[in-house]
Amino acid sequence: MGDVAHSTALDRHPSAELGLRRSRDSVASASEASSTADTGTGTTPEAPPTGSTGSTSTTTDSATGDATSGLPDTSTSGLPDSTGADTTDGTTGDEPSPWDGEPLPSGPPGSWSWVPFPDSMCRDGSTTGIGVRYGAGDDLVIYFEGGGACFNSDTCALNELWKNFGEFKFDAWALGIGQGGIFDDDPQNPVRDWSFIYVPYCTGDVHAGDRENVGIDGVLGAQQFVGYRNVAAYLERLVPTFQDAGHVLVTGSSAGGFGAALNYDRIAEAFPGSAVTLLDDSGPPMSDQYMPVCMQLWRDLFNFDATLPADCADCFGEDGGGSPTSPPTSARSGATSAWPCSRANGTA
Repeated sequence: MGDVAHSTALDRHPSAELGLRRSRDSVASASEASSTADTGTGTTPEAPPTGSTGSTSTTTDSATGDATSGLPDTSTSGLPDSTGADTTDGTTGDEPSPWDGEPLPSGPPGSWSWVPFPDSMCRDGSTTGIGVRYGAGDDLVIYFEGGGACFNSDTCALNELWKNFGEFKFDAWALGIGQGGIFDDDPQNPVRDWSFIYVPYCTGDVHAGDRENVGIDGVLGAQQFVGYRNVAAYLERLVPTFQDAGHVLVTGSSAGGFGAALNYDRIAEAFPGSAVTLLDDSGPPMSDQYMPVCMQLWRDLFNFDATLPADCADCFGEDGGGSPTSPPTSARSGATSAWPCSRANGTA
């Protein structure tokens, strides 16, 4: 498995101490989950040192924070006043959330159900959706399925099984794979009582593409690499459904590990009151040292320029590659610093 990173959102959580404790607990739970309920493809990751908080810093400015307890400043500076205007930058405090869709339908705890999304799409143009299994509490696991990638005739053939993934294929998955690994209800599985969202993999773009009607030599028909857009559609309904989640575990294996990492930042931002943890199983970024640029076909093919964080300077090398030598070390600045990203078409 890849690196574990976590976001405590201390500057947004009503209690900084509670947020930090939740983050530590979530990392411990994620590490335990990987050792007792492994997804089947990786090894147990090591949790980062306390204080490594992914996209959010826990450092308190001694000039404004509590000098004795280390907690952030509790003054009202920067909070909306009675008119709704922010006292620091003039923005309003009641801006609409981008994740304001209809909540998912309810269901019995412990049972998988399929929720179609008419505005989602597989790479063959068919619609898809997500699987839902409600748990006993408020905590949530978002699992991204793996299954290779489609960037030439050979790799697209290997990825063929996942095309046109609807309720029929999901039901078969739920009766088999959906009962084991991280989904197992074994008492030793620390996330057994959590709610689960299963994100199927039918776009061939490691859940991170934003490009339609792509032609690939030797592959029949235009390919719709829109995995990143699909995740946005899912979040519109996941956020209002699980707005009270104390912990959100974002995970996946292989291509799903890439998808979990590439979507982690915005999932963490979508759940500002939750401790959000990334558990990347077998989908870590690779530097040019280990994956030659000639094999890194993904950035232009899947239009990663539209989905990678704009503030990630190492994501946009002139030759299309990422970090030339060192693998990444953190979720925000590192998890996207060396993604396969050659400036080439779909022909290897």
